Amino acid sequence: MRIKRYSIVILFLFVSLYIKATGQSCDVIYINGEQWWLMARPIDKDSALYTRLRDFLPENHCMSTANWDGYTAFWKIEDSCLYLQRMEICVYDKASRKDSTLIYHTDALKTLFASYYENGRIPARWFSGELRAGKGDLVHYVHSGFDRNMEAEQVILLRQGRIQSVRTYHNFKQPGIKILESQDEIIRRFPWHRFPKYKGQRLIFSIRNIQCTPDGHLLDFDVRTLFIRPKGENIEDRNHPLVKAFKETLKSIYPWERLFINGKYTMEPLNCVLGIWKKNDLPSKADNDTTGYSIIGKVYGEEVRQIPPYDVIKRPLTGSNLRVEGLPFQGWLTDSTGTFRIKHLKKGQCLLRAEFIGLNPCDTLVTVSGTTCTDTLQLVLTLPYDYIEEYVCSPKLSREYINKGHPNLKLVIPIEQDKKVREHIFWKKYGVKYYSYYPLKENGKMDCYLNTPNRLLTAYNREVFRYLDKKYGKTWREEVPPGIFGLDKSLDELRDESWLIKTLSRRCKYPIVWQKKNKGCVLRVAYEVNQDGYITTATILGKTPRSFRKSVLDVLQSFRNEPTVLCPGKDTLCIQYRLDTMPLLPKADVVITGYSTCDQPVLMRYDATLIAHTPEPRLEAGVPVCYLNERGDTIVPYGRYKFCQTDTIKGIGFVYEDKPRDARIVCINDAGKKLFYVVECDNGPDYVKEGLFRIMDEKGLMGFADSSGHIIITPQFKFAYPF
Repeated sequence: MRIKRYSIVILFLFVSLYIKATGQSCDVIYINGEQWWLMARPIDKDSALYTRLRDFLPENHCMSTANWDGYTAFWKIEDSCLYLQRMEICVYDKASRKDSTLIYHTDALKTLFASYYENGRIPARWFSGELRAGKGDLVHYVHSGFDRNMEAEQVILLRQGRIQSVRTYHNFKQPGIKILESQDEIIRRFPWHRFPKYKGQRLIFSIRNIQCTPDGHLLDFDVRTLFIRPKGENIEDRNHPLVKAFKETLKSIYPWERLFINGKYTMEPLNCVLGIWKKNDLPSKADNDTTGYSIIGKVYGEEVRQIPPYDVIKRPLTGSNLRVEGLPFQGWLTDSTGTFRIKHLKKGQCLLRAEFIGLNPCDTLVTVSGTTCTDTLQLVLTLPYDYIEEYVCSPKLSREYINKGHPNLKLVIPIEQDKKVREHIFWKKYGVKYYSYYPLKENGKMDCYLNTPNRLLTAYNREVFRYLDKKYGKTWREEVPPGIFGLDKSLDELRDESWLIKTLSRRCKYPIVWQKKNKGCVLRVAYEVNQDGYITTATILGKTPRSFRKSVLDVLQSFRNEPTVLCPGKDTLCIQYRLDTMPLLPKADVVITGYSTCDQPVLMRYDATLIAHTPEPRLEAGVPVCYLNERGDTIVPYGRYKFCQTDTIKGIGFVYEDKPRDARIVCINDAGKKLFYVVECDNGPDYVKEGLFRIMDEKGLMGFADSSGHIIITPQFKFAYPF
């Protein structure tokens, strides 16, 4: 038992290290007024300060694998010292299910950095060591921490926050042979005739610390271990004849691809594993036989997208195994792009099989003809749908559970809301259970791998929907918790370019100051999407009024922890702020429309029904308010209500009575009709708990209504606690 316990502890240690080994987003540093990316976290270097920072962060702050600490710090170099300017922290609002960014300037950080705060500034006196700042394109990248290099870099040496020296480098990559793609050439050149003892053996070299010259010749490298398989022999002697012959072979090949990083030439990767073996059908250079037939192809695998809409996508498979019928002792693996090349085949037909663990194999009959088959094959390995529908998720399985008296629904839920969903009144009231192995992280991605697509999960749930409709009618649909496939529309939302344009149009606010002046604006914003689908940077191109820039950048900043399916790379959008009397710009990607009437809309939404307007400078609790539809028709005129918390009404909204004293909160629908009074809680309407909130009638008796405005329990109690 003790051995097992130790094994478990060691396993968890390795799991922790693996989880941390992901690329981290950079802090920002300003050097001579220019923005650079700081490839370090200076605050983390002081353990006591870092511990206080962890306590300082809001409980609902966002975390992601790209930002484990949950904050972004902004720094500047001034008077040869490093100063902290501000910190930005992304937080997640459970009620609205939206992210927002909190900005803490130095005054707000005074308590946290009490030992260092002086004259309104925070010098980084706790830090001593080197910092790397970079800008430009990536030259070298490893998906681990800050293991990357950019075109321009500054290496800054500090002692107690003061700069001791600065070294500037210009990094670049020179083309050449990639070491991981040189296996065939190494096999051809290796002197197999000197080692008959190892005939039929696979030689696997674990190499590191590769060094090269500026012109691409290999200088030296270390062979950590040589594995000989299937013999099972491991050699760690650096002077072994096999090791020396391997080094001679690699040194005879040039020019290699090399990187010039911080003043030194090196290769990528610095450490790798290369396997070689003698192929009887692979002619050597001495044979001078260049005739042969080849197959070039690419293997794709199906997988479930781990963000909405949880559909099936195809990705290139790395390490997929390929075999050709009739060649039982040979195999091929796809590279990092899913590509394979099979050489020296005989003319005619051959049966090619591609395999990968967890996917259905793919058999393809290929006709080999001509000198070389250059047509790229595309082999697709599908998900094991037969297995999924038989044992995991299908309408048939759902009906079987219903017939046994155990109907259950498939859903996804945020991690922190698991208890809330588990104790939701819906399950007990309607005799339904839920099944969820797919909790959501704060960044919208799955905490564990989801291998069943949305369409199968929805088809499974629809059998339960029919069962509930038949037994209870359709009123149950208004009481369900969020996250149920087939009911929660957010699970079907594809976050592509159309989503980005629509969301910007909905969230961007028209600046009131410029609307009063009857002024519009056209601006262009450049943004960048990383390989994981996150919008990392956004910049306004050209000169535009600050309020318009802030309106756009605030929204784009809120996307930083929202995974998308946008194509990686850089792109631009044209955004037009226009009043209803202004012409529409044909080339505008995003349009934010305001009204040229006397009132000021605060938030425009494409799918909204009523929008709040006020003659006051700010839309805040207690100011006179009216509600207009999207065409500008007045549905709720001035003088009837005052603003409470609802700037856009779709379904129901909350307003105050227009009374000088003792004004109560009223619930109105999207036609402006008064429905009932709402219990006031924390200077606003009662919170929705378990899908219900408290209401009141004219006599002050309490009842309960749902979030759609339907009265579930008529007012009859003198007092009632929330669910």
